[in-house]
Amino acid sequence: MSLWRLLILRLVVATAWETCTDFTNFKMFLQENTRLEVEAFLVLSDFTLLQCVKECKLRSRCQSFNFNLNAGQCELLDTASEGTSGSNPTTTSQYVYSDIKSWTGNIAGKCEGHSCPTTSVCREKGDNYTCLCSNPPAVLNANFVLNAQTQMVWMIGEEVKYVCDPPFSPRGRRVCQSDGSWTEFFCVLVTDCSQVKTCNNAYGDGEYWIVLEKYNNARVKIYCHDMSSDTPGHFVSLQEDNYSVMPTGCFSSYCGRTNFTKIKINLNNLQINTDHTFAEWSCKPGPYGRVMGCSSDAGADCGTVQVNVEGTSFKVSSESTLTGPADIVFSSNHSVMHGKCNGRCSACYSAHQGVRLRFAFSVKEHGTPDEDSANMTICV
Repeated sequence: MSLWRLLILRLVVATAWETCTDFTNFKMFLQENTRLEVEAFLVLSDFTLLQCVKECKLRSRCQSFNFNLNAGQCELLDTASEGTSGSNPTTTSQYVYSDIKSWTGNIAGKCEGHSCPTTSVCREKGDNYTCLCSNPPAVLNANFVLNAQTQMVWMIGEEVKYVCDPPFSPRGRRVCQSDGSWTEFFCVLVTDCSQVKTCNNAYGDGEYWIVLEKYNNARVKIYCHDMSSDTPGHFVSLQEDNYSVMPTGCFSSYCGRTNFTKIKINLNNLQINTDHTFAEWSCKPGPYGRVMGCSSDAGADCGTVQVNVEGTSFKVSSESTLTGPADIVFSSNHSVMHGKCNGRCSACYSAHQGVRLRFAFSVKEHGTPDEDSANMTICV
């Protein structure tokens, strides 16, 4: 069967209004065995040729179309063949191509000659027409929900749902507006507590999932503190006993036992900051992860320290240790560190990467907290 007989057969078995069309006039509008090699902004399946023409006319964006006669596939293009850089018609059997400006008549009904924006699609409404939304933009790091990839028209005020790929969080809503455009929607990385607050000013102090871009977008559980301020703090909530014991008589700044329930952390380098907002002490508060030596009394207890971050998103960095006359033991997963200083009035300093008085964590690969133990930030 020839190409044109196949075309006429498809048109005859279409809708009634198509059947009445003078098919002999079509050939002057079409380029036979031709396909414009550009990306279509919309592909429609199981269509007839005149349905394809109509759908192109309903969209100001559509300048031309390819139509596969065998498959009934309509490819709407925002490019015309003449005078357009990068548009290359190729010879392809079973395809026809046409510029929409070649088609006259009242194929689009009340939408013929409409003035809808390029972001919209025209639909008849009584004796007139209305402009509705079409083609919601794809969102980086997100997927459409349900039928957003196949639905052709959205009513004004209708919302398209997306799901952001982990660890990204949604920001905004994609809603059809009266001019046929869409409101903004993004998938963003929430990288600190200030951004949590920016996403939704109603968020208060609590546990949140934060993304560390410098650490391969690792998602960690962080307690955001003082969210009513302009600079909320970042803390790690400790699930086990964490303490330091400083014997009296050696160092006037610290003495007694200090217990920590939360510790302040720098998200840029995961170093622990000296902070006693969530600590209790018996004498003078000591720093986290550091001990001193024995007192001048040879029979006194030596200084001890325990770091236990089981149940958190972190472990003790392999580059953090105690210097001086210290015995130090790590658990196999580096989640627990126990140290004892054996020198009489000798300091056992914490050190990270060889720098004294520093202590740091690293991101834990396994045994991370449960998903529902912290809030997933949703931006509004």
